[in-house]
Amino acid sequence: MSRRLIALSPDLLRMQNEGYDLEIRGGYLLVRNVPYVDTSGTVRLGILISKLELSGDKTVKPTDHVAYWTGEHPCHSDGSKITAIQNSSAPQDFGDGV
Repeated sequence: MSRRLIALSPDLLRMQNEGYDLEIRGGYLLVRNVPYVDTSGTVRLGILISKLELSGDKTVKPTDHVAYWTGEHPCHSDGSKITAIQNSSAPQDFGDGV
C-alpha cells in the first residue's frame, strides 16, 4: 500500500523524489531523519508525523495542519526552543507502533 499510495499521490511522490525518508503506517505519514538542533546545539534526527487524508488510493488536502514530532523540542542555534511550533509534549499513541 505504501508504494502504491506514494506512486499515485503527486505530493508524496515529489517528497520521495526530493530525498525525504517516507513511511506510511496506520493512516499516518512519517517523515524520518528530519534534522533539528537540541538545547545543547547538537544536530539530531527526529520524525515528523501527520495524519493522511485519502480519497481512494490518493492523498487529498488535509482538513487541518497539525503535525506531531518525535525527538526533543527543536531549538534555535542558541539552544532556545522554537516556540512557534510548540504543541503538547505529552506522549501519544496513534496505533500501529506510531
